[in-house]
Amino acid sequence: MTNDLRISRVWPVAGGDLTTTAGLYRSNQKFISEIGFATFFQDVVGGGQAVPLDLVTAAGALVTDGGYRNFGGPGAAGNIRDNAVTYQTTAPFASVNFAKGKIAIGASVRWDNSRARGNAMNDSGVRTFDMNGNGVISAPERQVSFVPVGVTQPVRYSHDYLSYSVSVNYRIAEPFAMFARYSLGGRAAADKILFTSAISPTTGALLNPAAGDDSVRQAEIGLKYRKDGLVLNLTGFHAKTDDTNSQILTNPATGQLELLSVTRGYEAYGLEFEGGFRRGPFSITAHATYTEAEIKSAENPALVGNIPRNQPKLLFGLTPQFDTDLFTVGANIIGVTDSFSQDVNQLRMPGYTTVGLFAQVRPMERLELSINANNVLNERAITGISEGAIPASGVVMARPLFGRSISASARFFF
Repeated sequence: MTNDLRISRVWPVAGGDLTTTAGLYRSNQKFISEIGFATFFQDVVGGGQAVPLDLVTAAGALVTDGGYRNFGGPGAAGNIRDNAVTYQTTAPFASVNFAKGKIAIGASVRWDNSRARGNAMNDSGVRTFDMNGNGVISAPERQVSFVPVGVTQPVRYSHDYLSYSVSVNYRIAEPFAMFARYSLGGRAAADKILFTSAISPTTGALLNPAAGDDSVRQAEIGLKYRKDGLVLNLTGFHAKTDDTNSQILTNPATGQLELLSVTRGYEAYGLEFEGGFRRGPFSITAHATYTEAEIKSAENPALVGNIPRNQPKLLFGLTPQFDTDLFTVGANIIGVTDSFSQDVNQLRMPGYTTVGLFAQVRPMERLELSINANNVLNERAITGISEGAIPASGVVMARPLFGRSISASARFFF
């Protein structure tokens, strides 16, 4: 349930307009989650013919059972995580903006009060269990994660934090303006700090208040240009971010996937470009972001100074489009440069560019037919790798985007 109540009024002041807004945001969300893992092997065959693979040692002993290497928690215990927690947020907010002539000045503030009530539990180890009930215990059935009775951990805490923003916009000429903004933004850590030392496992209290929210401090300065169908925005930014989260990665010692709780501080600066042009039925929009980022603090001091994982220096996109009353056709081009797979900065993932095409036809009133083609060039686009370096096997676990896919739809408007 979410409620956002606000009142606003424009006041004539000193030849300008003073806009004031005040309001109250309130939400109530029940978050239920079950996270689990199982290591499973199968071949890759098209046409729905893929089957599980059983692996054997050099001596011929089975290490899998119907394709399963283990059931539940790969590596160490603690990877099976269940929780049912209700988060309630109450946040009064206010803003004021004054505009006169070529200048506009604004400020806003919000105070978030969050309350968490519920329970969480995770596995404490592995045991032997006959998963398929055949009376024979296989090697994987000796690695079955379980949650003992009576190990539920309470979640019971309240936390508050402040967010604010101040900005100024100056119109140099009719189509051209510059602006500056400084802001402190917060976001409740919520489920990200479950199963971490930030919450007491016995009382559910928040032991580390600093972990109750993640903050972003950001300074921006930029230029805006709008004339004759042309829109250009260029923004320089500098940001400092705190983040408490969980990462999925491969333990280099065991080769197994694990959930790792991390508490990090990041710093980044860069440039962001957004632009668009429209002339008659033709339009084109583009965006690009250049970022230099660094890990400033971490639970592992060896990571300080490294580049955050999955952080490309350049991300860009381009969308040309042609519109008429009868039809719309266009393309989406999205690209990123290379980035590191993990925070240890030893393995790089290659950059990629994908191309998508779309078309919409409106043959009659209230009917629209659409066709979309994603990754039409079948680009091998790797978005994540669980390993931080190439293991002895030479094989890593990668997460790619889908290859070429085509979908069609029909929409009726009533």
